[in-house]
Amino acid sequence: MDGEDFQKGNQKRASGLGLRDAIEETLARNESLTRKKAEELFNEMEIIAHIKQAIDDGHDICRIPFSSELVDKYPTSKFLGNKKYADLFLALKALLVSEGVSGWAENDYGEIVNNQNGAYQTLVISNFLPN
Repeated sequence: MDGEDFQKGNQKRASGLGLRDAIEETLARNESLTRKKAEELFNEMEIIAHIKQAIDDGHDICRIPFSSELVDKYPTSKFLGNKKYADLFLALKALLVSEGVSGWAENDYGEIVNNQNGAYQTLVISNFLPN
């Protein structure tokens, strides 16, 4: 068997043993559960109520402490299966963006959280007021 035969493989991705199907199902499940948890966090953190209060208080930025699900978690820490807490935050951020607002996470020092600078503490939401 030369390298060309090996690379051809099964182009239809149909697996006779079910391995590829099991992998794809597991990855899809993890993705779905991450999105579902982000929706739960959106509600648990009472984001809508916080935004309404920020507007009533005359603020154009809203800071909301993360729920216990994310607070003190590092982006690179495992959340679920192959998903990290960064994936959960990105799913939450995608929900915010789909609602037409911006969001980011801050650490204890008010810095935007990335993979190198600390754990999640505060969700910051902006761009909810008309220009």
